[in-house]
Amino acid sequence: MRSTKLLKTQKSNSGFMALVSMLILSTVLVLLMLTTSTSTFLARFDVLNKENKIIAESLAESCIHQGLLELAENYDYDPRIDSSYQSGKGVPVAVGSNTCFIVSTTPEPPRNGNSTNITIVVFGSHQKSFSTFSIMARVLNPSMTQAPEEPNISIISWKEV
Repeated sequence: MRSTKLLKTQKSNSGFMALVSMLILSTVLVLLMLTTSTSTFLARFDVLNKENKIIAESLAESCIHQGLLELAENYDYDPRIDSSYQSGKGVPVAVGSNTCFIVSTTPEPPRNGNSTNITIVVFGSHQKSFSTFSIMARVLNPSMTQAPEEPNISIISWKEV
């Protein structure tokens, strides 16, 4: 009689152990699945931020080209005296549905009659990403240069600040 009671207790305990083992295994699998799905979800935002940064850089580069064009057309171009200058931002340049800004053009001394080095600072932003570039270019005064085949603007340096 005693051996029968002991056998029944062991059989009922083995079902309990199987149930606890399944609960632990299920919990581990659910945690693993949550970790994987969360990291995948957050990776989407990393890709979106990178895409926004690329767009902001492209906008800033567009402003660099516009600033170089302004300097090619007007050797003494200063965005602060441009009629569309916005205080604290610069001269807005529309690029599609976005806008970038020519912040400043600063001539480096000495500014002689033939040429000067000019630093152009531009700013572009998209969503919550932004890019600011500073380039230095040697600009030849078109009224003083003799050779028309010589380019009147040469880029010396180009960096993101």
